[in-house]
Amino acid sequence: MVEALAPWSRSQNRNVINWALKELFEDDTYYPGTEDEVPDTFQGPVQKVLVNHQLINWIGITTLRPADIDALEFYQNDTDTVPTPILLWQKSRLFQLVAFTRYMAAKGTPLQTPTEWMMITNRQFRDYAVLEWDGSTTSIATTASATSAARTLSPASIFKKGIKRDPALFPVLKRELNFDSWKRSIVTQAKAQGVYEPLDPNYRPTTAEDKELFTEQQIYLT
Repeated sequence: MVEALAPWSRSQNRNVINWALKELFEDDTYYPGTEDEVPDTFQGPVQKVLVNHQLINWIGITTLRPADIDALEFYQNDTDTVPTPILLWQKSRLFQLVAFTRYMAAKGTPLQTPTEWMMITNRQFRDYAVLEWDGSTTSIATTASATSAARTLSPASIFKKGIKRDPALFPVLKRELNFDSWKRSIVTQAKAQGVYEPLDPNYRPTTAEDKELFTEQQIYLT
């Protein structure tokens, strides 16, 4: 007989959500100052979505249905009276999160405790989003056969055949005074579309597959 898992406490849910906002959703990149200056009270776009809909249970968040995600809204400022529909990149991240949860369970390594979740790295999640996720918004479960088929292709091939990317979503720098906010938007969009590595001065591809993928990412950004 399988022993039932104990329900998560409020503090456990809160800790995992705060961890995910930083590590998986990179919500703090929207803060206008430096990364080290982000205050505990700062709310990025994804956190505003969760707050607006009172999504405080991690299991509930990771089992959202596609229609639920499509309907999410948030208030950009405290003075706004009309909510803003969830942004495309936010929606993609939530689809990826739900699919990643199912993917890990299908592999036989379900993420069932706060500790198991918080051991997942940003790179693991982004690699899944770029190399494994099929980009679907109607059927977000990744099947074992699809995963096996994906692994027969190189990362560069999967990148070219993978989710639809839109270069038009990258903002254009119109005024030099706006450089800092433009740069943050570029980085956020690059991470959302799985092409951040060419913008990371510390990243060096090592394997032949990594180098091939890196070249394809560079081609896309140019």
